[in-house]
Amino acid sequence: MRVIHGDIDKRLIDKGTACALGFFDGVHRGHQKLIHKLIEISTAYGIKSMVFTFKRHPLKVLMDPNAPELITSNREKAGILKEFGVDIVNFNNVDMDFLNTEPEFFLSNMIDRFNVKAIVAGFNFKFGHLCRGDSSFLKEYGRINNLNVNIIDPIRINGIIVSSTVIREYIKNGNISMANKFLGRCFSLEGSIIHGMERGRKIGFPTANLSIDKDIIVPKNGVYITEIDIDGTKKMGVTNVGYNPTFNNSYISIETHIIGCSRNVYGKHAIIYFHKRLRDEKVFKDLTGLSKQIDDDKQSAIQYFECLKGSTRNT
Repeated sequence: MRVIHGDIDKRLIDKGTACALGFFDGVHRGHQKLIHKLIEISTAYGIKSMVFTFKRHPLKVLMDPNAPELITSNREKAGILKEFGVDIVNFNNVDMDFLNTEPEFFLSNMIDRFNVKAIVAGFNFKFGHLCRGDSSFLKEYGRINNLNVNIIDPIRINGIIVSSTVIREYIKNGNISMANKFLGRCFSLEGSIIHGMERGRKIGFPTANLSIDKDIIVPKNGVYITEIDIDGTKKMGVTNVGYNPTFNNSYISIETHIIGCSRNVYGKHAIIYFHKRLRDEKVFKDLTGLSKQIDDDKQSAIQYFECLKGSTRNT
């Protein structure tokens, strides 16, 4: 898969592209339905599949206080789209000139630049000046210009439309099981492992402290059963998100006790996959109480993954 930031060598798309439009934050089940349609069309036409997305959320450009925290970084987004078989991911710059572009010009320019033969978009995708471009606009544009336009209907779970907005609420409220259900995979955070206060090491439970992008959403404070991927190897973990109230921290940290890992992981890139929320943060009177609770959390994580492994074997 190629990741580009604007134009592309025309020789790579001489037969054309099928283009999916959207921001695709989280690449959730609704997005996945759209991507499957994109791949289906590109395969049938014998052309490249391309996701046309944006480096920044448009509301960030507008400095809107309601600009959302993001479920996925651009790096994560590209990795997930690669797994689905997308040929090209195009991260476009977003500025005020772009947001003020008339939808007709946006489409004609995109079609010319990327030899677009088909467009796929979600039911709620909007674009162009004053958001005049929407699904109805796209369908009419396709009819007039003899362009294959596919608008993808929403997916509902328990009667609720799967959307990035809903998933963010689940994450912020600590409802990881529902967030994962809507995502179609485990919610994850990625970043570099940095040095912390090393308090866990002193009580026999060393932790890996994750530094993440400031625009990425963080789950509700508490303790979670997780997996952590370092250098392509996954290990079970228990992750604390919050202020470590026993030590009265003034900042939020993301600390994972990696079960069965004794090697030095400082400076490594890591991905933490959130499986289940165990409990709220607690204040302990002494380190003995804290140590016992961490051990209990560790045993809960081990039991969880044993059950998960057993259910996988039985399916």
